[in-house]
Amino acid sequence: MNIPVSKKNLFTIPALGTILLFSANIAPLAAQSGNSARPAVTIDGALEPERIPDWMLWRELFNGVLLLADKAPNAGRGFWQSRFVFSEIQIAHLIAHARAYRNAEKASEDEIKRLAQKKGIERGATQSQIHHVKADRESRTLEFRDALKAKIGAHAYEKLNSYIRINLAPNIKVIKTEDHGK
Repeated sequence: MNIPVSKKNLFTIPALGTILLFSANIAPLAAQSGNSARPAVTIDGALEPERIPDWMLWRELFNGVLLLADKAPNAGRGFWQSRFVFSEIQIAHLIAHARAYRNAEKASEDEIKRLAQKKGIERGATQSQIHHVKADRESRTLEFRDALKAKIGAHAYEKLNSYIRINLAPNIKVIKTEDHGK
């Protein structure tokens, strides 16, 4: 399992001189599970950006898209048009996919909270269910990425993919824990 530890400035809008920051609300897995016996490796995106998982980068992109759309819609549209030469339709698809992604993430978070509130005999099975919901998030992120690619086209997708690898990956640090037996 991969867990982001810290991020720096991920998006900038030069015309406004605005820097948008993302914050990770995810604690290291050892703190969540109480199991610090599992080996952990830190991946520093500044040193090895190619090792940052795609799902993590696309999650950050979707979150950034919504941040721009919600906090600075005109500047956001200008960013996508000037930096990526996206059409209004492509921008609309990008924002719509990011919103749908956020809704799916919210549903997952709600399910995890619901499962975590179970007590007693169900607790052991519940931990397995929580692990499954968390693992589904990774594959779902990639499904949203692929659906977006189908809507905006391969060329626009490649621009976004290059952008996240060059501009987002170096700003992420990940603790990678080994899940033995899973």
